[in-house]
Amino acid sequence: MARRMRMQTLKRMLSIVAGATLVVILSGGLIMKASSRPYDGPDWGIHLTAPPYDVLPSSLSLDETTRNLIMLHSGVTAEQLDATKMYTGRTRRDDPTTDVRLIVMPGTNEPGTEARIGVGVNAQGVITTTGFWGTQELELDLTNGWNRFSWQFRIRTLDVDSTLNGSVDARDVHWNELQANSEPDGIIAKLLYEHRLLMNANGYLIGHTYELVKHQGIAPPPEWYESYIASYKRMAEIADGLSSIIGEEAAQAYRERTVIDIAKLQEVAEASRRGEVRNVGKLITKSFRTQSCGSCHGITSHVLETGDLDDALKARMVELGVRGDLFQVGRDIWPVPDQEAQSQEFANAIRAALLVWGSQNDGD
Repeated sequence: MARRMRMQTLKRMLSIVAGATLVVILSGGLIMKASSRPYDGPDWGIHLTAPPYDVLPSSLSLDETTRNLIMLHSGVTAEQLDATKMYTGRTRRDDPTTDVRLIVMPGTNEPGTEARIGVGVNAQGVITTTGFWGTQELELDLTNGWNRFSWQFRIRTLDVDSTLNGSVDARDVHWNELQANSEPDGIIAKLLYEHRLLMNANGYLIGHTYELVKHQGIAPPPEWYESYIASYKRMAEIADGLSSIIGEEAAQAYRERTVIDIAKLQEVAEASRRGEVRNVGKLITKSFRTQSCGSCHGITSHVLETGDLDDALKARMVELGVRGDLFQVGRDIWPVPDQEAQSQEFANAIRAALLVWGSQNDGD
């Protein structure tokens, strides 16, 4: 009920607040910046990470060969593609550099379901906005899982031409070859894939806590926080494995931070065990988020390049053998807990949306 009221409030705000631009921060809050005109996008636009403006229908035509290739390389069905619609728009009203093509399609291959996904792709083929809607579970999002899931698709892209020119879906081939690679570069790539999933899970740790404490007045159980301790111990091990590329000084700083974070998680678990709901929220969304995520991401003693560690690693992922175009749960996609199958279907649809985008006049 609380989430429904928030969604209704957000709809009203978007209809009256001028040119609202929404930015979802890690704690799950919304920052709104107003300009001079009301939001005039489609109703489903409010479910995207960046609501679209000046939305107009756009023609979409898929010949049988292209449709079959998209199905092969994404896992969606013919029925999903037949129901796909495309629009033009932009994610900032008066900024043509944010022009996107918006692809909207069923999010599941089960006939009759109402789940929908929306993807905005810019002229360079990069995803700049995503969202899910159509069912009560998605729109209430009582665990803040789907919100976190949608944000991991930002800046994803894929090589449409080479993908559609392939006669088989080669993603499993890539993954199997990587698992068999015992060379230093293969080991590092595997660690980075794992690390990326852990980072998304950490974002859920924060967002889920915020949702429950702020809007439902409850806190996750202590066992839930204690389960994350194993993840942080694993991150310390990964830091050791990455020392050859980030430098021993940065790896040491990372390890020291995880030790502090483990103690902090235990403190949060104890607060939850004592029923201190507000204290749990404060410890996680303020103290933990700032000290853990902020300090680790901001490590500058690494040897990759200038800037902080988070940006430096992201900029080098492809070079280091870590692809972002698999769209496979447990590999390069973090799934919503207990919703692995639905998460994979949504990931399939988003990959298909990128292929649809690229099939239309080469994305022009």
